[in-house]
This record gives sequence, C-alpha cells and structure tokens, in this order.
Amino acid sequence: MTTLYLPVETAARELDGKLLLALFAVARGMNVCLGNRQLLNNRIHRLPPGIYLSHNIDKGRARILALLRKLGHAVVAWDEEGLVWVDGPTYLQRRVNCATLKHVDRFYAWGEAHADVLRERAAALDVEVVAAGNPRADLLSPAFLALYRPRAEELKRELGDFILVNSNFGWLNYALSGDPGAERTRGELAALATKARHPIGYLEHRYAIFRALCGLLPKLSERFADRKIIVRPHPSESPEGWREAAAGLENVSVRYDSDLVPWLLGAGAMIHNGCTTAIESALLGRIPIAYTPVDGGPYEIRQPQAVSAIACTDEDVLSLLERPELMERQQEDLSVRLGALIASHDGKLSADWIADDLAGLKVPGAAGLSAAVAKVAAGARALEKSFSALSSRSPANPAYVDHKFPPIDTAAITKRLERLADLAGKPVPRVEELSDRLFQMRPDSD
Repeated sequence: MTTLYLPVETAARELDGKLLLALFAVARGMNVCLGNRQLLNNRIHRLPPGIYLSHNIDKGRARILALLRKLGHAVVAWDEEGLVWVDGPTYLQRRVNCATLKHVDRFYAWGEAHADVLRERAAALDVEVVAAGNPRADLLSPAFLALYRPRAEELKRELGDFILVNSNFGWLNYALSGDPGAERTRGELAALATKARHPIGYLEHRYAIFRALCGLLPKLSERFADRKIIVRPHPSESPEGWREAAAGLENVSVRYDSDLVPWLLGAGAMIHNGCTTAIESALLGRIPIAYTPVDGGPYEIRQPQAVSAIACTDEDVLSLLERPELMERQQEDLSVRLGALIASHDGKLSADWIADDLAGLKVPGAAGLSAAVAKVAAGARALEKSFSALSSRSPANPAYVDHKFPPIDTAAITKRLERLADLAGKPVPRVEELSDRLFQMRPDSD
C-alpha cells in the first residue's frame, strides 16, 4: 500500500485542505501520514518510502527533498503561497529554487497563470507542471460551507456586523524578529530585502502600506464606533505590532484564533492589501476591499486586487463600507477573474483530481548502502533541528510551532474527517496517532 506524506506548516491555512486530499487518497487505497511539517520531517527516516508532497519549493526545502529522494520517496510539490505574486521573474527568484525543484517529480500549480510562470524552468529540470488547483479552493465551494457556518455564526453573535482587516506583512512584522511594530530605517529594509530576496523597492512599498493600514485603524474606529473591527495578522506575523497600532481604540482588537474561513464568512466586510485571503473571500461570493493608498507600480500584488473593490484613500474605504453596493459595481465579472487564477476540472474537485494523479505515481524505493547513509544523514538533520529549536528566533522553536500548528488530538482530527467525509460522500478513514501532531489514516476496512 502506497503511503502519501502530507506535511502541514500552518494549520489554520492548510489542515482542512490536506485532510480533504487525504480523504480522497484513502478512498483510492492509499495510506496517508499527515502532520506538523517539522515533526514529520524529523521522523521521516524511520518511515517507509512513499509519496511526499512538499508545501513549497524554495531554498529551504532543498536539503530535506534531496534526503527524501535518497530515502526512496517520490516527491511532488505545490506552493501554498503560489496563488499571489508580484510578477513572474520575482516569483521565480524568491519561491522557485532550482536545487530544490530538481528533486521534484511533479508540481501542482494553482492555475494556468501560475503554471505558465513555472514551465520553462521546470522543463529544464525535467519536472512536469500541471494546473491542478488546490484543495483549499475546494473547501470554499458551496458543498463544504456547512463546515464553517456554525463557527461563523458564533463570531457574528459575539462580534456583530464586524469589519475584518486581514494582514500579510510577515517580513516587516515578523513574529521571530524581536522588534515587531518597530520603525524601519532604509538600512533595515535593505537588510530585510537581502534576506527575503525581494527588491528593496518592494519592501519599501509594503512598509508604506503597513504604516497606512495602522493609520487607518483610528479612522475606522471613529466612523464605525458601533461596529467591532478585528485585525487578523498573518500566521508569520507578531500580533504585538498590531496591538500597538490598536492601543486606545476600544472597538478594535487583534485576533488570531480558529480557521480563516469562518472569519471570512462571518465578517460584514473585509479589508486587505495584496492578501491571498481576498481571493478566498471572492470564492465565497464576497467582495473584499483592497486598500491601495500608495501606488506600488511594478511592486503591486495584482491577483488579490483583481477580485476586490479598490479603495485608494481612507475616505474611499469608509465610503465603500457605508455603501456596499459600490463594491458590487466594481466586480461584475468576478467569476471570470477567479477562473483565470484557479484551475477547475469540469466539476471535479482538485482534491479528487490530485488524488487520482498521485495514485498513478510510482514510488522508487531505496535499499542498500545509499539508503543507510541517507537514514544517518536524515537522523543527523533531525538532531540538528532539535538543537536549533532551543533558540527563540528559530522557526523550529516549540512556541512558534505551536502558534502555526496548535496541539490537536486524534479525536479532533477524526471529527474533522467525519464532517468532510459526510459532505464529500466518502468513507471515514481509520485514524491512528503516531506521535504529537502526526497521524496515520488508512481505509477502515484494513
């Protein structure tokens, strides 16, 4: 029986989508091992060869994917953040590392626009790119909204007709930076640009947007004193920077809890700039507001803006919130724009299509001295990561891991699978806990 390995970096973003893919994979007779990325990678040398689905193909994945190939795994990948990018060359520079991509057998792109950016580089490395969509988009279809409506209704009862501000300024307000919300000099931005492999002009533009959004909060608070305003930071951001901006504003609060979709469903309106959540909101049939107080020129993130109502000034934002019909006039061709971004398969869910594709892949396997050497190297890597986790600035630090993938038990995973299976018309797999936040799923008849 082939094992599919599904590492999850950020549970609020990825967990339900990967559980949906697991459901269809198990229905095709596969065994699935799903869990926290760091914990799974640190254990992978003790698990049998299978198909490993990497959550991205950036520079940081090169070492683990090379080890996986030596351990006998087939490696496929997608990019959780591949739906939104400034332009093709910048995306390739930042998100597509050749030393990583060469270890991938197949790459699943969000849609044709995403696939087109990748194909030339992938072809040079003999990697197939397919426009497959993503299970995260499946979950925003009407068939699955029952999963999120109860929590959305709870949020409405708690917060009323609230305004949601979704943030995505991870490099500028990074949770592990030690100075969230601090003023940034040009020298600091230049250092960040080098680390992030972004042009400094891009980070200067994003920083201007970040500061403008902070300045917008008091105006929202005053104009809509009878409504709650919720700032939801990106999972990689520190909430402290936003708490500083919201200090003294009684109806503004910073929240990062639960899954994203109930927040999008429950909100009376959503404000963003260049955020993937705008596309997710549009898939739900909601029109988000793109706050664009600064002309980004070549640094504008255009995909989320394309499905949003545009507000160039603070007053534009306030007017759109007061007159929602103005948003609808800007987005009469919303479905066409979404179709250009996310692949569809004539009514077949992406999770179903990808599971079909995965079921046809061959696992190479490994034996002998090379496999033994790879196991030692993977074990050494796991030990190295354990030591690095002692640093408060490390992404492997337990507090940061808990923030991105909070502890969850077998009963909770099973409950989520049961709800998905009911809506998808699939049998519920048997779930076994292998270790902390690491689960195995297999057909219940086994």
